[in-house]
Amino acid sequence: MDENEEGVCRVSTARHVPTISVSIDGIVQEVLIDSGSVSNLMGEDDFQKLKNAGFKRNLEHCSRKLFAYGGKEIGQFKAEISVGNATVVSSSPVVKCGRCILGNATATELGVLHIGPKTSLIGGSCNEVKSDFADQLKAQYPQVFTGVGKLKDFGLKLYVDPKCTICCSKVEASSFCAPRQSESQDT
Repeated sequence: MDENEEGVCRVSTARHVPTISVSIDGIVQEVLIDSGSVSNLMGEDDFQKLKNAGFKRNLEHCSRKLFAYGGKEIGQFKAEISVGNATVVSSSPVVKCGRCILGNATATELGVLHIGPKTSLIGGSCNEVKSDFADQLKAQYPQVFTGVGKLKDFGLKLYVDPKCTICCSKVEASSFCAPRQSESQDT
């Protein structure tokens, strides 16, 4: 393969694969995020569904050579792809058969794919508690740490239903508190 050639593997069409809904020029499309794909990819059937939903873009010549299992590239289109507040303009080759795939670069730019350890908002690992953790929490959420607190000098009144019979059980010492005396020592 030369620098304009890219390898794309065939994706299973199983029902329980993780997908995400994206907006392609304002039209919602379900896509599979493929961290191993170097390119976005769309099957001809999905492209026709987009066209039927009002997608205005036409296919252009695809300058890249994609080696996709089970399909030959028909062309490509460039469109605005968005998820939430993130938007990217990216090209997507269309192949004869295949699933709609969001490639690694586009998914990373949109913020829906992150590879590698991610640090927490407070910093450090999620399983690591730093010595100034409490101070950081107090600074981040001051409303939680001000006000009533522990309810000092507060007497709680418990309301007991007078129809209920109050009964008490004798509390016995736990076996680990004191060793039991044998019967021979009792007599």
